[in-house]
Amino acid sequence: MSAYDCKELVNIMLEAYGLIAQSSRNVPEKVDKWVKLNNKNLRHLRLLLQSAASAPEKQKFLSTIAFLKGFKDKLKCLLKRGEGVRERRSDRVKWQDLEVAFNNRMRSGVITNLKQLDIAAFMKDSQVLFQSRIKTALKKETAVKVYTILAAEYVITKADKEITEIKYFNTKAEAIFQNTNLKQWFSLNVQQPIQRDMEEFQERDSGWTLRAILNLCVHINKYNALRDSSYVELPYTIKSYRGLNPAKWFVDELLQLAENIETVFWCPIPIETLTWEQEQSFQRATSCHICEKVLELDRVRDHCHWKVIFSRNNNNNNNSAPMAMIFHNLTGYDSHFLIRDIAQCIPGRVNLLPINKEKFISFTKHIDGSDINFKFIDSFRFMASSLDKLSSYLEDVNILKQEFNKDNQLTEEKYVLLLAEVFENFRTSCLKAYGLDPPHYYTAPGLTWDAMLKYTNIELELLTDIDKVMFIERGIRGGISQCCNRYSRANNIYMGTDYDADQYSKYLIYYDVNNLYGWAMQQSLPYGGFKWMTETAISQTDFSSVDDESAIGYILELDLEYPEQLHDDHRDLPLCPQHMKLPGSTYSKLMTTLHSKERYVLHYRNLKQALANGLQLQRIHRVLQFNQRPWLKVYIDLNSSMRKEAKNEFEKNLYKLMNNFMNAVFGKTMENVRKRVDLKIVTKWDGRYGAEALIIQPNFHSRSILDENLTIIELTKTEVNMDKPIYVGLCVLKLSKTLVYSFHYDYMKKQFGDDCKLLDTYTDTDSLIYELRNIDIYEFMKRDIEHFDTSDYSENNTFGMPVANKKVVGLMKNECNGRIMTEFVGLRSKMYSIRVEGQDKNMSTQTREQCIIRSHMHNVFSEKQVKLALSPHDDRRYLLRGETDTLPWGHYKIMQTD
Repeated sequence: MSAYDCKELVNIMLEAYGLIAQSSRNVPEKVDKWVKLNNKNLRHLRLLLQSAASAPEKQKFLSTIAFLKGFKDKLKCLLKRGEGVRERRSDRVKWQDLEVAFNNRMRSGVITNLKQLDIAAFMKDSQVLFQSRIKTALKKETAVKVYTILAAEYVITKADKEITEIKYFNTKAEAIFQNTNLKQWFSLNVQQPIQRDMEEFQERDSGWTLRAILNLCVHINKYNALRDSSYVELPYTIKSYRGLNPAKWFVDELLQLAENIETVFWCPIPIETLTWEQEQSFQRATSCHICEKVLELDRVRDHCHWKVIFSRNNNNNNNSAPMAMIFHNLTGYDSHFLIRDIAQCIPGRVNLLPINKEKFISFTKHIDGSDINFKFIDSFRFMASSLDKLSSYLEDVNILKQEFNKDNQLTEEKYVLLLAEVFENFRTSCLKAYGLDPPHYYTAPGLTWDAMLKYTNIELELLTDIDKVMFIERGIRGGISQCCNRYSRANNIYMGTDYDADQYSKYLIYYDVNNLYGWAMQQSLPYGGFKWMTETAISQTDFSSVDDESAIGYILELDLEYPEQLHDDHRDLPLCPQHMKLPGSTYSKLMTTLHSKERYVLHYRNLKQALANGLQLQRIHRVLQFNQRPWLKVYIDLNSSMRKEAKNEFEKNLYKLMNNFMNAVFGKTMENVRKRVDLKIVTKWDGRYGAEALIIQPNFHSRSILDENLTIIELTKTEVNMDKPIYVGLCVLKLSKTLVYSFHYDYMKKQFGDDCKLLDTYTDTDSLIYELRNIDIYEFMKRDIEHFDTSDYSENNTFGMPVANKKVVGLMKNECNGRIMTEFVGLRSKMYSIRVEGQDKNMSTQTREQCIIRSHMHNVFSEKQVKLALSPHDDRRYLLRGETDTLPWGHYKIMQTD
């Protein structure tokens, strides 16, 4: 039975109740018939509830069960009185128990809405049931910690079709004690936050209308407030198992493997006596063969602990015990099948590296009484492609395919062998190129970040002054995305029969910057020497004349005026974007405006560009000075050169991948450590690592019950370690904007003036769509070929365009690859469609049905979703009445129009 069937069942029962209540004949027979049918439906729904795979499905069944129970009572009242029954609270709301764990120390229930349409009325009724249940809980416990989740059904109409979706509104976990005023607690911690979130949601997603309040889930947790107070034989074949509970079998195999490995670790073979040649080599060595650093006094003889062979000398490195367990797409799939048995069947704690409670980047299982621990990592986070595609890069792939295709199927054993072959090739290439071993990392960004630090040998200063940290954070603004004009249709000689010679010519072209952030990371970037400039030094420095490659750089906080005479010329792409919250809006958004800027934080190269384009500097408040040089350029060049020298397809794609991961290097500099959380997976109630001790903590956030004795608890961070060089990320963002603004103002506007109009800025500012009137843009591209990458044009193209500058960073590339763009339609930021030579290229799709694999509480199931993508509401720009053109906020014409 689907959610739709539940809805239909409720409607049928309601209609039947209305007919029976109005009838004066055979009422007892009719009531008896519908009570029996009602009981049958209840039994069926309870069976379905036990097998419900997802939270929405479970909640829909619970809601329907509660309704049918209330409906049964109302029918019996009709039998007694023969007429409608006076409405009671039990006819409007019902409590149902959901789940329990740790001997009722954790329990959840749902207050199901049977009749109320108004949220305030539902909350008033729910408060009574809530108080009753909490009072019952407080009779057994001295205190509890409670949080709630409201489920509500929303509807929106698009293209004469109603689309419904269930939305959830969460509250924070707060403690309730014996002397707590429950009515006041419910109002402050449940009713007010939920009503506020619902109002903000409807403002943020205009068009959604509340159809029904489904239920309020109440999660109650016991709360105790803090008080003072030798030889291993390897198998000849890969082990495999098909049968019941394969995860349990896998865990048992891990335990056996741990015992075998520990036996080897505890029985190392001592090193043999060195020969004269080996001793001379050891004494003459000047550097460590592992880290390549100069040997210190405490050098050691490095050897294999399972053989007697001397290797070389090293800097006294320790041996590590973690065993890497590698799965392809561990995060999205395999972890859901393993986590329960890993946590429960092997004694010892589990450390999680989470994205959220449903997805883990990695997890490590520590085994009690053993020095061995298993670290589960995801190879997909290093090589983000299918195993089929990755294996196609291997040199011996044809032999592999020939062997695998003997029985025309890829069995589990062969899948494991193929993954091992791919990942071992990846390890070999990384060790050769960077001297780093991927299994010691969790993701490719972490690997390439360390590779960059190792190769560049740069020492990045970490800011310890909180004023400098917050100053930098205020200046961080992401990429720009906006729709400047909502419609344009091309008309030019390259369109063949569609060209209308009686109308003026119009060209549409879609430019994209080659590796925008890669270009910015090749510029001079800060690395240390941060200090505040004095007022005297500020007054004596002409920041507009500081060289781009100066050894000293600056980040400034200042006031800028945007003169009115620039408004028309700058209307498409105003300089100095800012976060702004419009009247009636709850959230601020990054947008390009023509407002004057106050206490605006920017890089000195952005200031030079702004002043050169007419903005006026009013006042400088503060300046942070730093040392800079292009220290990251050598690492980018390394990957480029190694890709050219690669000997096989696997190495070529590795270095291509590592160059793509340069954006990951940028991401590491921008990592927001404030958003990190701690997840603990617990299998017991009491004890130091039990659920009780974690719920006591003031930073307890929420929990998810996976099983009777298995719960994931989320804790917020009590301390934040600001260990990321966010000043590098800020400068990369700022410098990337200078390239785009330079192309727009110094090339396009300078060449074509008012005949050039920007239609759309997309995807972190690196894509621009232009409309040009009476200008053959292809002729200008041929003339100024040094500004463009035309490598994707065909050799004998219609325009006579030379093929040049392949993949040169910082150059503009025609995303249509020489095909003619004929039409553009844009609705708002990141929502537009283009037509290229009769073929649609949709950048944002219309409503589309898709079947996907999902997980809830680490139960995997397939799900069919309908998503709505289109929306005409755009508050980043001001839409002119009766036109497709827009204006940036702050433009003088907006006041005249209003």
